[in-house]
Amino acid sequence: MADTLSMYAQSHPHKTAVIDDRPDGTVVTWTYAELEAQSNRVANLLLSLGAGPGKKVLWCAPNSPHVVAVMTATRKIGAVAVPLNYRLTPEEALYVIDHSDAEVTYVDSEQAPMFAALRGKLEKVRHVIAVGGPAPDGMLADADIAAAPRTAPDVGDAADEGGTMFYTSAIVLSDMLQMPDLAVHLGRRLLASGRFFVEYDENFTSCEKSSGK
Repeated sequence: MADTLSMYAQSHPHKTAVIDDRPDGTVVTWTYAELEAQSNRVANLLLSLGAGPGKKVLWCAPNSPHVVAVMTATRKIGAVAVPLNYRLTPEEALYVIDHSDAEVTYVDSEQAPMFAALRGKLEKVRHVIAVGGPAPDGMLADADIAAAPRTAPDVGDAADEGGTMFYTSAIVLSDMLQMPDLAVHLGRRLLASGRFFVEYDENFTSCEKSSGK
């Protein structure tokens, strides 16, 4: 099945795809052709770093064209996107990063210092890509994305294995801080990510990772 963005980029290359109206008054726009090219570069870089079908890619950033690019890129390679709320404390973020099993992370340059500070505690993360500004030492940067091929990645039918895995604040707090009263009030949660899900019982006293097949 042809990729939806690729089809739009081919049929409407100059049509506006993304508008970023920033707080400082500047407006950034990307056409479908530009979004396609950037998404492909991000996707190909992710593949070169070991991401791919069924693998977790965690991203952390406020809304921006870069977020649209990584969301599209993970879909193109069948990876599971894991959004991380950039408002979490370092302790909360560390819990989500480790629990998600992500080995590659993609972060806004404003969040990059937090990841740099956590580097010694990140047991599973092997690569951090910082975008939209300077990258701390040891992290990949915009230049690495720009150097990646702009051609569409090819993972065959495995592209259908992707999805998104969400962590709600209640789940993070319940597991981290053992707050059953809050969890009981919210009831049962199911986090879907393609053919994989994390299911918490109604009291949030146990967690089971299962195949969604």
